[in-house]
Amino acid sequence: MIFRNSLGITTNKFTLIYKVLLYIIIISLIFSAIAVAFLLPTLKILFSEIADIHIIKNIGEYLNKLVNGEAGNADWADVRMLLDKITEIIAENTNRLILAGVFAVILYFIFMFLTSVCFYSVSDIVNSFMNSASSYPFLSNFVHNFKKSARFALLYTLINIPIHIILALIIIGITLLCSYANYLFAAIVCMLISFIAAAFTHVLFSAWIPAMVVGNEGIVQALKTNFKKKRSFLYLFGVFFAYKLFMFVVMVVVSIMTLGIGGIFLMSAGVVMVKTMDLVMYYHDNGLKYYKDRNTVVNPTHRFAESVYDAAIQEDIDKNNEADK
Repeated sequence: MIFRNSLGITTNKFTLIYKVLLYIIIISLIFSAIAVAFLLPTLKILFSEIADIHIIKNIGEYLNKLVNGEAGNADWADVRMLLDKITEIIAENTNRLILAGVFAVILYFIFMFLTSVCFYSVSDIVNSFMNSASSYPFLSNFVHNFKKSARFALLYTLINIPIHIILALIIIGITLLCSYANYLFAAIVCMLISFIAAAFTHVLFSAWIPAMVVGNEGIVQALKTNFKKKRSFLYLFGVFFAYKLFMFVVMVVVSIMTLGIGGIFLMSAGVVMVKTMDLVMYYHDNGLKYYKDRNTVVNPTHRFAESVYDAAIQEDIDKNNEADK
């Protein structure tokens, strides 16, 4: 029900996806310009040294032989020599790599902050629809709530950066250990752990924005409320892990079929969908009725088919309840 209702609400707010898409394109252009200015001078020398050993060409030839069943021990020895040369180049440029790593963390902070600035506005617009079937423009909402959105994004980024760095180090460490057994196995393990980490970090703060936009709580108080979720962590983790795995498969397929264009669109759709899922779970956990579409109200306090009402009938029921009071 959570996924189905969230998908229905996202479909009804389809135009919001285009607005988020435009926002993502704008911040991506800004981020790309900053990234080039930060990293290009540092990595230019390293890339030129690696390019001199024709790594892409040599690895490509080995993979071609491997697929055709023509690869032998001599070919693998050549690849190992190539990897040893890369290791030497990296060792010789340790200082540059450390500087690049520092720049990468700064850039990741900037990117995460710019991305999360829109989270509050997206959630607030979706919440307005769920609460009263209202529709508000993205730009005016974004401007009106920019101060609150920026404060949330800053705190959200500051909290998540250390968590992401720790998880990234764990993923890299496990992947390197698995690479000694098999490179393909290491790639699969890396991808699986990445999905686990993504689902974990999202579930950790999934009720933060809903507590702000639905419960009208302050940023810090909403963060405290976030850690008092009524649903079990494992249930939420399972839902978001399945969703992220499903979206990854869909994004890969669509990106291949549309030469990457569809993948960018699905990124913006994913932002709206995930924020909607957070809100739907918050509404269900707190027993709040909400609009699934303009003609359908969902009452999460009813567990079965009667949980869905025609909106006009529900309006009459609410008026009668108010009159009885």
